[in-house]
Amino acid sequence: MKGLKLFFIITLITLADNAFSQSPVLPEFTFYSLDGIKFTKDNIQTRTNSIFIFFDVTCGHCQKETEKLGNSFSKFRNTAFYLISMDEVPAIKKFMGSYGKAMMGKKNVTILQDKDRQFIPRFMPTRYPALFIYSPNGSLIKYFSGEADMKEIIEAATK
Repeated sequence: MKGLKLFFIITLITLADNAFSQSPVLPEFTFYSLDGIKFTKDNIQTRTNSIFIFFDVTCGHCQKETEKLGNSFSKFRNTAFYLISMDEVPAIKKFMGSYGKAMMGKKNVTILQDKDRQFIPRFMPTRYPALFIYSPNGSLIKYFSGEADMKEIIEAATK
């Protein structure tokens, strides 16, 4: 598992060094709920803006960002959250119980596992955490790489 994580970290660095840009539209994907149920682009709520947060459970910046999002959760009106990790389900649950507990159980929060390793090549993040905000029609509104200013995230997500 450590070798696989190292591979994806190197891939992230390579993507950043090659200055790839993020897709202007929500890409196709298949992730899985923590219960193992497939979750695709067709499952996205299309009446609201969507925030996709790509995180690693061992990333300190991801931990801080998730806590800050939880502390500001009431400010995200009509926003759907999708938190995605390549980590194993028990580690994701532990991470959410520690850092994302303010978002746990909310009807507009979906926690997903990227067990097929699709997020990086399809969304093209440059580092952890990566936060993508999409409009209801799937257009990219804003991309944040690494920890971001909460005020900027709220402003972009609640337009």
